[in-house]
Amino acid sequence: MALLHMVAPWARRAGVAVRAVTVDHRLRDASADEAKAVAATCATLGLPHDTLVWEEAGGASLGNLPAAARAARYDLIAAKITDVHGEAACPILLAHTSDDVAETFMMRMARGSGVDGLARMRDDWRDRGQRWLRPLLDASRAELRDWLTGQGIGWIEDPTNDDPRYDRARIRAGLADLGIDTGRIAETAQRMASARDVLRRHAFEKAQGICRVEAGDVLIDLPGLSRLPTETEYRLLTHALRWVSTATYRPRQKSLVEAIEDIARTGKTTLSGCLMVRKGDVLRIVREYDKVGDLRSGPEALWDNRWRLDAPDALDLQGLEIGCLGPKGLKSVPDWRKLGIPRDTLLVSPAVWRGETLVAAPLADPTSGWSAKIHHPWGDFFTSILSH
Repeated sequence: MALLHMVAPWARRAGVAVRAVTVDHRLRDASADEAKAVAATCATLGLPHDTLVWEEAGGASLGNLPAAARAARYDLIAAKITDVHGEAACPILLAHTSDDVAETFMMRMARGSGVDGLARMRDDWRDRGQRWLRPLLDASRAELRDWLTGQGIGWIEDPTNDDPRYDRARIRAGLADLGIDTGRIAETAQRMASARDVLRRHAFEKAQGICRVEAGDVLIDLPGLSRLPTETEYRLLTHALRWVSTATYRPRQKSLVEAIEDIARTGKTTLSGCLMVRKGDVLRIVREYDKVGDLRSGPEALWDNRWRLDAPDALDLQGLEIGCLGPKGLKSVPDWRKLGIPRDTLLVSPAVWRGETLVAAPLADPTSGWSAKIHHPWGDFFTSILSH
């Protein structure tokens, strides 16, 4: 509510169009009325407002409910902005505060997180094809409440914030009981963010000599990787996995260590939606077929969040879809071996389909007139190490 009332007058002065979005998770009986209250406030401010409903709320268990709700919230907002504005630049403002920074720090510390997990949450990043901003990270909840009170503006308290069934509520209550200054914790999180940036820079520099990208895969020189400090080795591996799968979160370190052991023992494993294959001194990280085998999108949309296909000029795109090439499609390209691209890679490469009929396979058959290029929302593999 504070962010809304701060942004509205600024937008009028700056001539900037603002649209408000409320996500109704349908987790409480009062949530629909609260969304209506926000809509009424927006009407008085002259701002358009949308209420987006999480229809799958009942499918999440209490244990993973906050994470599922958060992911759904970001998905719904990003999809709405894309519907309204297409691919035009349209930053999304979120009202997280320094208290959120401190609580997240304590939650992650309790889970044994490393530097990245303990670093202050980002204030400017790209995800789901959108730019997200947190302009209030240096403000506390108390400061925002004081400001609202001074402006004569009311707000609604979410009872979930005090529900001890949830980790964040317990952390919040514990900090209050112990009298711990959340501002100091937020400062520590900022120092951890500075340390994270140094580690990212080191990983970026080392990646130049041991990593390369081929056909959407990341290839890593294993002898070079083994000479790196363990922290940098893990950082490069997790970044490669996330870049190939566009996963929001990195795998747990325990899972990563087990995957490394599997590769040493068998030469092949899966993790984070990727297939990891060792051939000689090279580790190849490929998209996992089971994760994209049934994925279809329109011919002009990003496929698997990172592939953009371009059709021959004047081609009618009606009835066409983008899906992975798969075993069936690969059988229709008899000369694919001449390209020198591994079968695992071609199976998950984007292809053009009309129903069950293969129209084009840009990576497996470059003569089709179609092209396929990576348009990753994070940017190229190397520079995205510095931001993701």
